[in-house]
Amino acid sequence: MAGKTAGKMAGKATEVGVSVQDRTKLALAAAALAVGVGLFYYLDEQGLFVKVIAILAMTAVAIVIFFTTAKGHEVADFLKGSRIELQKMVWPGKSETLHSTLLVFAVVFIIALFLWLLDLSLAWFMQLLIK
Repeated sequence: MAGKTAGKMAGKATEVGVSVQDRTKLALAAAALAVGVGLFYYLDEQGLFVKVIAILAMTAVAIVIFFTTAKGHEVADFLKGSRIELQKMVWPGKSETLHSTLLVFAVVFIIALFLWLLDLSLAWFMQLLIK
């Protein structure tokens, strides 16, 4: 009985906690990002293109390292699920989008007109009180 409990406890500890290997990988990913930012400022005399390529390359390295961790696998699974859900969505057609956009513009115009008239009337009322 004690062996089963210890096995369950050890299993829960590895599921809940972050392994040493994952912590190392996350630290390497953070270091890669820091190196990218450092390169951006270190390559100050280089052109902007070279600086941007350096930071993008180090960001790509950090992303690759991150996706090899358990948390990275969770994020990848979430992104795959999100993509599947997006494919299930029914997107509005061109005419529906146009009508909705025109309706939003009309409502915004009416509200702006109302607020402008309210501002004018309050300004007129304040001038009456001041005089």
